Parts: sequence; C-alpha cells; structure tokens
Amino acid sequence: MLSILIKVLAANLGESYTSYQSYYLKCASGAQSVSEALTNCIVAVQKFLINFALIITPLSLVISGFLAIIFSTQPSKMKIVKDIIQYTLIGLGIILGAEIILQIIKYIFGV
Repeated sequence: MLSILIKVLAANLGESYTSYQSYYLKCASGAQSVSEALTNCIVAVQKFLINFALIITPLSLVISGFLAIIFSTQPSKMKIVKDIIQYTLIGLGIILGAEIILQIIKYIFGV
C-alpha cells in the first residue's frame, strides 16, 4: 500500500520513483543503529506528508472556493467554508513546520 502511494506521489510531483523508494527502503531496513532507523523513518514520513499536503491543500482551497460561491447568501454555511480554509492552512503550516521540529529533535539527540 505504501509503495503504491509513493509511486503516485512521485508521478504527480515529477520526481523519480527511486528517490522515494530509497527513503522507504532506508526506513524499512539497512540502518546502522536504532537511532538511524528511527531518523530515516521520521524523514520518510515527513517527506510523504509534505508531498501529500502539497497535493491536498490546493484541492481543499479550490473546493472551499466553490463552496463559498455557492453558499455566499447563507451566513451559517459560510462559517463552515471559513473553517475549512482556516484548518487547511493550519494543517499546512504544521506539516511544513515539521522540518524545524525535526532539526530541533536532531540537535537535542545529537543525530
């Protein structure tokens, strides 16, 4: 299942499948130590989430834009549209901020 998702992301982003496959393989096996295996897994998950978010975020914003046009005369429905936009941007900020969090964790543990 993960392999299929990696292939789809690689195809959508125009990157080679082998680069994503190498992150997956490093995460699955071949690590020198437990901390290296954990670091590789975290990096693989982070890259996957960032790429997934970069695909889903524009779709969510476009859909909420269409909903805003449709529900422009209904204030109660517009609150839902505003919430969709707000939570989409908050989620994107958290995922993109993961790089900073990972750098802090690497610094703390000396990896």
